[in-house]
Amino acid sequence: MFRPDRPGTPWKYRNRRRRCDPHCRLDNYNQVVGCLVQLAEPIDFDAIDGAPVDLLFVLLVPTDACDEHLQTLGNLAELFSQTEFRQQLRSATSGEELLAAAIHYKVNN
Repeated sequence: MFRPDRPGTPWKYRNRRRRCDPHCRLDNYNQVVGCLVQLAEPIDFDAIDGAPVDLLFVLLVPTDACDEHLQTLGNLAELFSQTEFRQQLRSATSGEELLAAAIHYKVNN
């Protein structure tokens, strides 16, 4: 899933917001599953801008769910483009707080 040498890999899918969205499609899989991770210490994730990553959202998608995959990535991009959203995630001190920050946030347009 995370091979930087493979064409089309999500490895470089990150930006100056210190987050990463690794994702892959799986055969014989029937639902979209995501996992939000807040790292205690940022890591070098070979980001294009060189910034360390401290927020991860891992996304597993069925192979044939192209539309749902793209829609989910778009929704994640919209959320993570919001400075306040990222700040709320980073201020969480437990898994429960991280989940609450993620699900109760209202996108600012």
